[in-house]
Amino acid sequence: ERIAGTPMPVFLQNYGETQGIYKIVIGPRSVVVVSDPVVCKHIMTGSQENFTKGILSEVLEPIMGKGLIPADAATWRSRRRAIVPGFHKNWLKETTKMMNECAERLCNDLEKSIRRMESS
Repeated sequence: ERIAGTPMPVFLQNYGETQGIYKIVIGPRSVVVVSDPVVCKHIMTGSQENFTKGILSEVLEPIMGKGLIPADAATWRSRRRAIVPGFHKNWLKETTKMMNECAERLCNDLEKSIRRMESS
């Protein structure tokens, strides 16, 4: 009931109070939340066969097919190799800069539209 509609407070309630890993019970299921970078790296790069994506995979597979998030370990491994260049520091820096510029232009355009509507 607490997670419906606004899940982030539930996920963040134990953030910083644990050793970077904790469990949240959602109905009949449990979700493990991992915030420790060392643990995340271990899960994502060294032992993904030992972890299932559970309900996330079940929900997303009909929508995304065998995309990166719902993929099984073998599919995930091959697709991860393909996207790694997209997370290079320089590429992310340039992409972030471009997204910020676009967001600023959008905000300016929205403000102009609001002013036009208010003045008419």
